[in-house]
Amino acid sequence: MTTWIHAERLISGPRWEPVLDPWVCVVDGVIAQIGGEPSAAEDPHVLDFPGATLMPGLIDGHVHLAFVGDGTPMADIVHDDDATIHFRALRNAQATLASGVTTVRDCGGPGFTVPAARDAIARGAAIGPRILSCAMPITTTAGHLHYCGAETDSAVALRKRVRAFAKRGVDFIKVCATGGNNTPRSNIYAPQYSPRELAALVDDAHRLGLHVASHALSREGIAASVDAGVDTVEHCTWFSPDGADYDPDTVDRMIQRGIYAGYNFSGPIADALGDDGRLHASLVQDATAPLRRRMRDAGAPFFVTTDAGIPRMPHGSFPLSIEAAGLLMGLTAAEALAAATCEPAAAFGADTVGTLEVGKRADILALNGDPLDHLSALRDVRAVLRDGVVCAERRDGVTWLPGSEAA
Repeated sequence: MTTWIHAERLISGPRWEPVLDPWVCVVDGVIAQIGGEPSAAEDPHVLDFPGATLMPGLIDGHVHLAFVGDGTPMADIVHDDDATIHFRALRNAQATLASGVTTVRDCGGPGFTVPAARDAIARGAAIGPRILSCAMPITTTAGHLHYCGAETDSAVALRKRVRAFAKRGVDFIKVCATGGNNTPRSNIYAPQYSPRELAALVDDAHRLGLHVASHALSREGIAASVDAGVDTVEHCTWFSPDGADYDPDTVDRMIQRGIYAGYNFSGPIADALGDDGRLHASLVQDATAPLRRRMRDAGAPFFVTTDAGIPRMPHGSFPLSIEAAGLLMGLTAAEALAAATCEPAAAFGADTVGTLEVGKRADILALNGDPLDHLSALRDVRAVLRDGVVCAERRDGVTWLPGSEAA
């Protein structure tokens, strides 16, 4: 099937230079041509978005679709039956899609519920974004997110776990190198695994073609993750009992090895919206921003995420997280947009998405405004396209998903 898409302008990384009056030709879900225009004689199928800006669909590299994000403790939710969790994941995926996110990397839930949701969407049985799933986070006994079901305690057991997950069709491996705030009695400062154990996990994951995301909150956990050769360090907060313990040498090793930091801008960000509808930096509570700016200034590669699903971080909040990152890290609009599109695609090898280029999947966001003028335009979504097909559309103030009730 051939579809032509037209709008007022098109922007895409890595350069973000506007293309005015663009025509995008999509053939069987892939961008075949940018420029030119359809012939009337061909009776073309045209999607026209007058006055809109086209940009790549957003990529949120750290979500938890199985969890609610409304303040309910994550450990409470895992007691739900698999069917309930599966349908919750699908519902959360739809909320994520409606916000403009066409690809998510799900960083763990109970059992294999999220891969089931991923597969349902991929088969066309449900509407949602592309999902990359690790199934369950790998952790120590009583470690962070142990209630998801993948407690693993030795180098041999870690290799076996990676192989078992690969057999079940996961897209990547998530490991908890430190404890976490949403797991009572886990230690956020001390590493959960030795360097040898982490290296064993990474070695087997890479052998099997799987990238590794490491949850690491402290200096020691971050350093161990980098030395083991993980692909992304999630959160990368440098927490210590005294506040923060930043290590420039570890940052240098990240830069040399091309290891990305995944910065979650989470929490009640919507509370920082003023009466003018703008996000106010003075109202956003984020003590990690200065160190993230320091890493950015040093040249460390990074992308922006939500960590949606943790308490008080609802699904569908990515546009606000991008705005918060821009404000708190002092990013230009182009840098913030890259951190939510082409940078995460590069970080975890999502080669078919992230930019609008010939040969890429036609995952496209149509906005009523121009986010290069102000990032708040990301919150004014007219339509979301996957493979050149409208899968979410704003009509009379209501977001409509084909084949589902308005939400």
